Amino acid sequence: MVHEAMTDARSLQPWKPRVDEAAAFVRTRSRIQPGLAVVLGSGLGALADAVERDATIPYREIPHFPVSTAAGHAGNLVLGRWRTRSSEMRRSPTARSRTSR
Repeated sequence: MVHEAMTDARSLQPWKPRVDEAAAFVRTRSRIQPGLAVVLGSGLGALADAVERDATIPYREIPHFPVSTAAGHAGNLVLGRWRTRSSEMRRSPTARSRTSR
């Protein structure tokens, strides 16, 4: 269930300039306009390896974007094509090292 405050456009107004700035930055680094966004948790980072990449952007470079504090997480935004969809994925390098052994 979505919290009521999350569906109220007025509650998003203070964040809109920051979101717009982050999105504008990402658009300068990639031609991809994702139709699908996937947040990959631990153990699923190898899925990002299946993406035909257009760009990999470290979170720390994206204005106003939260930086990953989880140990072993790469903290990258991966933009590209996965199967037939333009996609955005976030990956963990520990998952990659476990699956590539």
